[in-house]
Amino acid sequence: MIAFLIVGGIGAALLLLSMLLGPVFDFLDVLDGALSGTAVGSGLTIFGASGALVLSNDGPVWLAYAVAAVLFAAAVGVVSRMTSKLQKASVQVPHEVIGLTGVSITRITGALGEVQLNHPREINKRLAFCDGVIGSGVSIVVTELHGSRVKVAPAPAAA
Repeated sequence: MIAFLIVGGIGAALLLLSMLLGPVFDFLDVLDGALSGTAVGSGLTIFGASGALVLSNDGPVWLAYAVAAVLFAAAVGVVSRMTSKLQKASVQVPHEVIGLTGVSITRITGALGEVQLNHPREINKRLAFCDGVIGSGVSIVVTELHGSRVKVAPAPAAA
């Protein structure tokens, strides 16, 4: 029983550390996340807990190891699938904003301003700046991207 408790404790510690200090445990990400620190920590915790439960209910040792091994594999599989799906869902493909047109919401100077761009992914206003001064309600075009801020210029007049 002591062996199951030790393995479960190590698994819980690995799980906690991998969740708190994820980038430190990136070296464990093997086979597309199947052997990540979170997945292995979860599996070891389940292994220790299930083995200890079988032995505490007077089950034979071979049954404790069999149940623990099956649940370990299931836990690693489930957690690795969940983490890979979460990672894929959180990855956002950036779209090109340079060249987009829009309208200035506020007065735009070299330091600050706000614009609304004409694009389906641009549902929020963006902070903007420009070389000169652009008044509110003026058509603009994005010329540069600086982090989340955009550098804009007045849009050329339509002919």
